[in-house]
Amino acid sequence: FVVASGRFRVRRGPALHMSPAEAIAAALLGVAAAALIYRTRRNYYRPLELHVNTDGCVRRYTLSSRALQAMPQSTVLDDFSTGVTVAEVLRSVVGREAEGASGVFYATDGVKSKPIPADELGDGVLVHTGPSGGPVRGGPIRVRYPPGKAVQPSPCGKETVPLALKGVVKLCVSA
Repeated sequence: FVVASGRFRVRRGPALHMSPAEAIAAALLGVAAAALIYRTRRNYYRPLELHVNTDGCVRRYTLSSRALQAMPQSTVLDDFSTGVTVAEVLRSVVGREAEGASGVFYATDGVKSKPIPADELGDGVLVHTGPSGGPVRGGPIRVRYPPGKAVQPSPCGKETVPLALKGVVKLCVSA
């Protein structure tokens, strides 16, 4: 737009030569890009859901990565990323130890862990801050277990490794 003596007038440029099919394809590409950005942001800021099943009663809690960062007992891993143990989360949020409770983790991409036995569940670390102090690569929250704990088949099925799951969105605990 050009302002000329208080009025707006349209300055015309060169005409775009685009077929109707090309125009529709360009519009659909823009919509697909916007949807991808929306899904990525929604998954990135998605909080961790904690479902605790005791005596047939399920209590649900939600924890953002900021809430995990605010927990008093932080753990620094070997790659300098920071997190909090599953035992600390259960103790702080639910008010009880991880003893006697097994758990299953769920990720944004639909992957779910095998049940983790009660004696190993609390040893996992919910990683909320990456090595650089920024967000964790692969989602707002990752879970990692030390060697020899929560050993499960890898996604390709060729080996068994300690659980390391990215994009964790839910932990279901049952006592």
